Order: sequence, then structure tokens, then C-alpha cells
Amino acid sequence: MSTFRSLAFCLPIFALACGSEKPDDSGGGGGTDVIDGAEVYSNECAGCHGSDGEGAGGNPSLVDGVPQLSDEELMDTLLNPPGAMAIISLTQDEADAVFGYVRDRFGEYGGTR
Repeated sequence: MSTFRSLAFCLPIFALACGSEKPDDSGGGGGTDVIDGAEVYSNECAGCHGSDGEGAGGNPSLVDGVPQLSDEELMDTLLNPPGAMAIISLTQDEADAVFGYVRDRFGEYGGTR
């Protein structure tokens, strides 16, 4: 398994909402709230990968790893945390929001392996 593929397995997952919405359960009319990818990243990912994505406590750098992942690989990592990555449970809408944030902040797929 390549180093970059291994990095994908260590991303716990991903201040763009990319149009992701979640039901508004506040009882205020049944609207929707936009999910903030940066907030989800801060709550679920920054503890291991750092707020700057450089990696914390020996965990992988997203700055280095994210551009090496195709969109499919990145989303799969968000929805199905592999191996040693902390088990988190994101909804599809949360994963979509984190995906948009991570792509915007840490880079687009560069197509290299």
C-alpha cells in the first residue's frame, strides 16, 4: 500500500458547506441548516490532523495527503474510517461538507501516485 493511500486511511474527516444541509430540529418551522465543514473538521479531525492540516502528535499531514487522493478515495475515507483512524460517524451531509472544506483548504487531486 502506498504512503499516500495510507494517509487516506488516517483522515478522520472534513469553511465550505457545499450546499450540504441537515434537518432543522429546533422546532422553528422545519427549515434546514447549512452544515459548516470547517466546524465539523474542527470538532472531528483537528485533534489528530491539526487545525492547519499539518498533522498533530505524529498523525498524517492532510496538506501532503489530500492532493494525492481522488474524490472517491477521499469520500470513502470520510464515510468509512479505515484502520488506525479514529472511528467517527459522519452523516452523508456532514461528509459532503467536510469534503468541500478539505478540498478547498488542503488541495485538489493532483493525479499522481
